[in-house]
Amino acid sequence: MINNVGHRARSNAIAQHKLKMQLLAQQKVDLRKEESEEEKQNAGKALDMTSETDVDGEMHKLMKTGGRGAVKKQVDALREDILADAGNITQYAKKAGFLPPPPGMSKSTAHKKLAAHKAALKRMAI
Repeated sequence: MINNVGHRARSNAIAQHKLKMQLLAQQKVDLRKEESEEEKQNAGKALDMTSETDVDGEMHKLMKTGGRGAVKKQVDALREDILADAGNITQYAKKAGFLPPPPGMSKSTAHKKLAAHKAALKRMAI
């Protein structure tokens, strides 16, 4: 009788293990389907630079398909975009004309610095 109970317990454990493995395999298949559907949906969309997972995924794809050269091209393109954006911001600030002095600086000192900066710009334009 004890032998019979032990045999049933082992066979139940084996059955449960098989069922667990089948469920895990099904979950993997479902996840792959979802990922492929997401890739199809996101195929025409631009890369979201604020999302770390999107950027990491894109770099992983580039490493698989194009290797280091493709990643280097992508990084160079991103660097150029960042520098262009920074240039636009500084140009906007120059066009604004007057910016308030930073905290802790007197108005007279700020005016002197601004006048010196404008004079330097005029000298450079000549």
